[in-house]
Amino acid sequence: MALLEIPVFGATEWAVVKYLKINDAGGSILIHIFACYFGLGVTFVLYRPSLNEGHPKETTSYQSDLLSVMGTLFLWVFWPSFNSALTFKGDDQHRAVLHTFIGLSASTITAFALSSMLSKNGKISMADVQNVTLAGGVTVGASVDMMISPAAAYVLGILGCIACMLGYKYLSPFLAHRLRLQDQCGIHNLHGLTGLISSLAGICAILLASEETYGPSLYQTFSHRAPPEGDPLLAELQEFIPDLEAGLGRTAREQALFQVAAVCGTIAVAAVGGLLTGVVLKLPYLASPSDENCFDDELFFNVPPDYNYASSPQDVWSYVLRDANKTDADWCNKKTEHEQEE
Repeated sequence: MALLEIPVFGATEWAVVKYLKINDAGGSILIHIFACYFGLGVTFVLYRPSLNEGHPKETTSYQSDLLSVMGTLFLWVFWPSFNSALTFKGDDQHRAVLHTFIGLSASTITAFALSSMLSKNGKISMADVQNVTLAGGVTVGASVDMMISPAAAYVLGILGCIACMLGYKYLSPFLAHRLRLQDQCGIHNLHGLTGLISSLAGICAILLASEETYGPSLYQTFSHRAPPEGDPLLAELQEFIPDLEAGLGRTAREQALFQVAAVCGTIAVAAVGGLLTGVVLKLPYLASPSDENCFDDELFFNVPPDYNYASSPQDVWSYVLRDANKTDADWCNKKTEHEQEE
């Protein structure tokens, strides 16, 4: 799948950047939305009805939850650098880091609250902590370097968290049973829905952007709104910003329309590319695993002897205690043997 996805992604990114020339510093459109709908296209073709009722091995363990939370922490800490990597150094980059931290903080707080509220026993779900806490980083992505207020970034984080949480609880089962879309990892919730919210927020921020708010830096943040070559206004702006390059002279409305075209085009290309990739993956000579072998690493990897033993938190702790008891017993036996020799 990766061999087919990467060329499609590269072609899509090239076309969008070269011809539509959009603002998408955090990759909400070109990364999150594309990857989401490409994956959904694949899973539509590879639909397995028997998996809708669950699978014995579709479970987590204490170890897997612990490792997943560690991964979440790494993503949380480094997400601001990801969102700000392609922005202009200076104010734009500072705004990107600040907005990302605010969005992530909002989604994290909301995730813990919603997780316990939506749980039948009122307890927090580790699956929510691992996924929904990151929603804010995606929802601020398209507008992360723009002059949105901290309050707007906070609201975007909350909206992304709510959409992601409700998607996991209600939308994913609906997609699986009604639309043949088995989204096993909830990609549509964490990347698709939040990517769409982010794109909408970016369009609104573009429409509200003006020279009164940004000053001459407007034409750096929105480089395609800069005056074209030969325009006297360009020479005036270059007195304030010497490295300012000529743009296309777009208005805010025109730039917003190009953003809409990029979202629609990305979804269409990703979905079609995913469908065609699914058709290739379904070819008989590729030997897809049976339903019984799904969610089983042993089919493709060498696994340790305790692979099937440590499958639940109780099993993991029993395994740890068993080793501890064995170690203590061995130490006692060695001590007794040593005393007898003396």
